[in-house]
Amino acid sequence: MIGHPTDQCKASGESHKPVESSSGREPLSGIDQSLVPGDVVERAMGVDAAVGLSDEEAERRLHRYGANRLAEAPQVPQWRKFIEQFRDPLVYLLLAATAISVVAWVIERANARPGAGGSEPVPYDALVIVLILVVNAILGYVQEAKAEQAVQALARMTAPQACVMRNGRMVRIETSDVVPGDVLVLAEGDSVCADGRLILSASLRVAEASLTGESVPVGKNPAFLSQAKALGDRTNMVFSGTSVTQGTGRAIVTATGMRTQVGKIADMLARGEDEAEGDGSRLEDSGDRRVPYCAGRACGARIDGGVPRHP
Repeated sequence: MIGHPTDQCKASGESHKPVESSSGREPLSGIDQSLVPGDVVERAMGVDAAVGLSDEEAERRLHRYGANRLAEAPQVPQWRKFIEQFRDPLVYLLLAATAISVVAWVIERANARPGAGGSEPVPYDALVIVLILVVNAILGYVQEAKAEQAVQALARMTAPQACVMRNGRMVRIETSDVVPGDVLVLAEGDSVCADGRLILSASLRVAEASLTGESVPVGKNPAFLSQAKALGDRTNMVFSGTSVTQGTGRAIVTATGMRTQVGKIADMLARGEDEAEGDGSRLEDSGDRRVPYCAGRACGARIDGGVPRHP
């Protein structure tokens, strides 16, 4: 039975000789940690779960693998983000169609006989195309804003501090200082700040709705699985961005920062936003490939009807 980690973190505890890892092993990568026993993960990560990392080893790993935080995109002014919505080949085509429509309207007005009706007071075709461009830009801007908010929400899911084993003692550290190989000490109410393989648990249940959509907290135990399972069914793993609703446990950190499952989601959101800017997918996905064709037909009709023909 594991004592309450939060209280133990506040106590000094008895020190144990730390395990010094000079081999510089990489964290388990390309391997489903849920399929291997906990002691195998422990050896592979170069850590004694009862003692944890030494301060020197933790510092070395922090320098090697980076801080445990999600990557932040450079701040871009809101006006520039809106202007970026117009950088698209299909938008350029629509702008060309607008220019043609305006030119056709000017020619029609210039060749109209005085007092003759039928001439449009304003270039309606050009206005419609401009309206399409503006609406498309607004939709793209809103879509990107929601993606950025989602990434920021993922970053806020991690607590500012975590309880880990260091030098044989339980200590509280900044979540950004958690490294692969750290031993997380989890208790009810804690937020999980990194992905990890459970090695001990007592009535542990974790809410993973933010990651898997599962509304009911998932029971966890350290037993390894006999076959690969979906993320929500890996009962011997804990993931960054989730929270402990019941029980206690300990887990060896296997991934931090952008290498966690929540980091991969953030990366997909960021890459999806960039691809949407570059390939005109907003227009394509909504069936707006027809827009340039319709705009071209409208401009053609304007030219055909606006330029006077002489018998």
